[in-house]
Amino acid sequence: MKFYMCKNNKQLQKKLQVGDRVKIISKERVKKIKASGYEFMFGFNSYMLEHCCGKEFIITHKETKKNYKYDDGTESVLFTLKGGGGYTYCVEMFEVQLPKTILANE
Repeated sequence: MKFYMCKNNKQLQKKLQVGDRVKIISKERVKKIKASGYEFMFGFNSYMLEHCCGKEFIITHKETKKNYKYDDGTESVLFTLKGGGGYTYCVEMFEVQLPKTILANE
């Protein structure tokens, strides 16, 4: 099984904190990722697909899981969300944009 890993994975795992608001990716995005042969680190079940996609939640818990690793060996971080059905989430399930760095001469 191959786990989907976004290119900003490590930055997002560090940046996101308890109390932050996140939005779950769309159903279409989930289906596209799964159709490409990837799975999400902590799974993405039918409840999550039907009731969480496109909705915003607040992070209530963040924990590094040393026994869950991406294909390149990167440790995963699990997130629990208020109103998220009691499931665990990974950063790939969130629609998060990191702030763009502004250069001094811009």
